[in-house]
Amino acid sequence: VYEEEFSYNRAFDFSADSKMIAYVRFDESQVPMYSFPWYKGMAPEKTEYTTYPGSYDYKYPKAGVVNSKVSVHSFDIKSRVTRKMELPVDSDGYVPRIKFTDDPEKLAIMTLNRHQNRFDLYMANPRSAICKVAIRDEAEQYIKEQAYSDITFYPEHIVMMSERDGYNHLYLYTIGGNLVKQITKGEFGVKDFLGPESKRFLLHQQRRKPLAHCGVQD
Repeated sequence: VYEEEFSYNRAFDFSADSKMIAYVRFDESQVPMYSFPWYKGMAPEKTEYTTYPGSYDYKYPKAGVVNSKVSVHSFDIKSRVTRKMELPVDSDGYVPRIKFTDDPEKLAIMTLNRHQNRFDLYMANPRSAICKVAIRDEAEQYIKEQAYSDITFYPEHIVMMSERDGYNHLYLYTIGGNLVKQITKGEFGVKDFLGPESKRFLLHQQRRKPLAHCGVQD
């Protein structure tokens, strides 16, 4: 589900000082099994299924059934201590991304509810395991992947996308989650954030415009 819906295949990250590893643990014990027939085929060729087909079985949660239960952990490389983050994620919720910021004491944990219309960005301390919600974004239908895949962290700021005003635009927050300003506005959608025009963009509350790839949104 994570690879298919969230384009996600790396459920761990290293701290900026390389002393800690954070990772997502998936408990699939209650997820039903799914299977489909596997034939000989050609690329790759499965000769063991030449006469009779085999099957491929794996855990797959269809709509309405039990999801894997997720939790986030940190591992101290030197002391070999593992800690479970005190993350209030829903029992059927998702953790589509985790990412260490430039501060090794701040781990960004991004969560979605089962309907994928509520996004929470938590800042977690990988040593104390305490998590505090920094940013919440909600949508009537669903939160698009860019909201959590294209978040950019700076030492003191966060730049993220949201469709809260009806169009996909850039928003600037402090690293603690306080909204500084909506960077782009108008009847168009931002497709990509390329970065600040200069360091002054982040030093003086963004008096200069960011570089963004914008397009018309239907």
